[in-house]
Amino acid sequence: MKKNLYLIALVPPQDICDEIRQMKEFIRQNFKAAHALKLPAHITVQQPFFVDELDESILLKSLHEVSLKTLPFFVRLKNFNWFPPRVIFVAVENKKPIAEFHQKLQWLLPDQLFQNPVQRQGSIHPHVTLATRDLDAENFFLAKEYFQNQHYEAVFEVKNFTLFKHDGKNWKVLKTYPLI
Repeated sequence: MKKNLYLIALVPPQDICDEIRQMKEFIRQNFKAAHALKLPAHITVQQPFFVDELDESILLKSLHEVSLKTLPFFVRLKNFNWFPPRVIFVAVENKKPIAEFHQKLQWLLPDQLFQNPVQRQGSIHPHVTLATRDLDAENFFLAKEYFQNQHYEAVFEVKNFTLFKHDGKNWKVLKTYPLI
């Protein structure tokens, strides 16, 4: 049976996505890392996971139930941080509401959707990735040095969450769920 790859994320409003895209472009031009440009700015709330093609309708219905049981909340992005040796990101200052949303997903998504227990992640480190995978060690340290001296701040209300589906080459928005 065919399995599809999915990712659940919080996508900031367009103005913040545009600002973050400019940062990703700056990294591409100055530090030769473009992989993070494959997705819009987002905060992952469920790492990529495989679901049997026939169970996609269960996933969609389950996420609809999550949306009905979640109120909007605010996220504050502030400055930059990194996961050596490849990842530079915009830091999330108030992680608690995102962790609570992640926990709600863990409780409400049926076990049958997760082919591998590791995919049912116990905790998350909310952030917005600016560079990953293709950022080599030398450019990582140069980018880190640059971003540790920069300031960025943004606040937004999370009014929805997004289910992305991988088409074999790229992530595509499958559905966006409003928070009630």
